[in-house]
Amino acid sequence: MLVLLILAHVLGTPLPPLWPDNLWQNITINLESGSGGTAVYYFYSNQGWRLYLSYFSLNYCGQTPKYSACIQTFVNQTLYIQTLSDCCICCNETQGCSFAYSADWMKNAQFIDQEIHNGYQSYKWKIITDQELYYYETAKTEPLDRITIAIYDSKGNSVSSYPQRLDPPQLYTPCNGEINYCPWVECASKRNQKMHTS
Repeated sequence: MLVLLILAHVLGTPLPPLWPDNLWQNITINLESGSGGTAVYYFYSNQGWRLYLSYFSLNYCGQTPKYSACIQTFVNQTLYIQTLSDCCICCNETQGCSFAYSADWMKNAQFIDQEIHNGYQSYKWKIITDQELYYYETAKTEPLDRITIAIYDSKGNSVSSYPQRLDPPQLYTPCNGEINYCPWVECASKRNQKMHTS
């Protein structure tokens, strides 16, 4: 009987989450410092990603505490920051700006339960990376058929989204002409440079 119970439990556990090689969807970021909407585009097949941040107090979008929209693009092993007034290089992969998570970054996730979350039947997972995360995705048998609903950390910060996909953009270097380095302290510290002051 015990063997049957264990077998039933194992068979009842869904396969771990897995992102497709390319994905894109609207998300909302909620941090202690503020919140904002964005769209995320993730290209595992060519090691790139893009975030469209709208009116969000994220330090990597400009001079703190300025609120501004920006686009973050990681392509050719380099992170670019594009705002209404500037387009610059934040840092490259060897300096600490790197590609986002691999497609199977949740392969060791611990399944917790199936529940309704944000109005959707969801799988809930616990993931240990450099911190403890809780990951919600639509409850589908095949991992690649699932869509991320929310990710929470232990501090209550979260990324939430809706089970719909956007049209994919082209991934390209966003800056034209001469490209300068971003002067903001968050980028400069990655490059081990002093922050520029105006």
